[in-house]
Amino acid sequence: MKHNLFKKLLVLSSIFIVGCNSQSSSNSSPSNQDTSSSNKDSTTSIDKESSSSNTITTTSESTTSDETTSSEQSSINKEELIQDYHLHFSDPKLINVGEQGDDIYLKVNFQDEGLLISMIGFGDFIDSEYIKIIIHTSENNSSGWNIQSDDVTFLINKNKANYKTNITKFWDYVNFGNDSSCKNTPKFTQLDGYFTLTMLIDYTEIPNYDKHKKVSMFAMEFNNGVIYDGIDYNNGMLIDGISHGDPASQTSYYVIQEKSLPSDQQELVKDYKYQFSIGSDNIFAKFTRKTSSLLLEMISFSTFDKDDYIRFVVHTDEINNSSWGLSKDDVSFSIYKNVCYYQTNKVNFWDNEVNQFHGKDTSINNPLYQENEKYFTLSIEFEYSEFSLEKNILQTTPIRGILVEFTPSIANNGFKQDGNTLNDIANQENYFTF
Repeated sequence: MKHNLFKKLLVLSSIFIVGCNSQSSSNSSPSNQDTSSSNKDSTTSIDKESSSSNTITTTSESTTSDETTSSEQSSINKEELIQDYHLHFSDPKLINVGEQGDDIYLKVNFQDEGLLISMIGFGDFIDSEYIKIIIHTSENNSSGWNIQSDDVTFLINKNKANYKTNITKFWDYVNFGNDSSCKNTPKFTQLDGYFTLTMLIDYTEIPNYDKHKKVSMFAMEFNNGVIYDGIDYNNGMLIDGISHGDPASQTSYYVIQEKSLPSDQQELVKDYKYQFSIGSDNIFAKFTRKTSSLLLEMISFSTFDKDDYIRFVVHTDEINNSSWGLSKDDVSFSIYKNVCYYQTNKVNFWDNEVNQFHGKDTSINNPLYQENEKYFTLSIEFEYSEFSLEKNILQTTPIRGILVEFTPSIANNGFKQDGNTLNDIANQENYFTF
């Protein structure tokens, strides 16, 4: 015991002497600053970066005793928290202010009393930061940061929410002032490792709102009038993990309510349980599992040009990859009006994008395209042997897959199966199942 006490006194004495000798030099030395920065080399219009983990760990300040050092840790599962939050903005890896961004996810629910906007963020949402939201109900779309006079713009911070309408320039309202207060106030909650921000918007505050018409939304973070924009501006807003284009164009907004289909169109698509490119051509699909083949049938009440194509990625591996990963045995088909190409042996969803995801190899059967007065249909039958180079695929073999429209750049916004919205398709567990 005495020996241990002597050792401790000796160590403390040494620390005191060294500290006194070094005090003057340390005061004149620069502090050890954090020199890390976010990755600002992104040149793509889609978030294709792999995340190292979906779990965030927060560590409390360490405490020491004579013999032990202990730290308290609490972990949160980010992937679980952001389920059903389809809009993503202020990603520190992708925006021009780096770690200032609060990595925010947003979801919308239409309730009897109003439009409930729920956000969850994984940064430090300070008092001077706020979210700018535009609710767009017009059938007309503007570009170049122009908006419609009947659009309504909201600014929402921790404590208040104001709005303004009858403006046609996006930049005419980026700071609080000369505006109206919302009927409801936002609710901000700081939790361990993340925060939540919710706001209930009364329907009377949304001009021309109609529950049967299309409604879309813009949402990005601001600080004292400065937007947290994407380094590549296409990455300012991601929908289900994918960019839908330049947020300055209203065609890139997040569709939160689809236009109701007329009864005759509803009748045509009643057996089509899959839906993709919802914010663009809104394509409906169905799969028929036959004894030795799979029939894919698609229908849309839009147009399909000669350079447009549908990408169909087929995944038969038992392991589901994340962060845009693929299994080498996955097969990617590029379906045009009259021909279908394929590629395999790729490990990332975006491999060979420059060649529209294919070489010269074509499918066994050609697609069948038909154009009617108000809609088009596109169908193709795949042999199961085309779905894997290594496995024997049978009629009962579980298959996952995803359909994405390119026009020829990506024209995607939303995926549904049986009326349920899919989560981030960068993770294969969120692919269609059939």
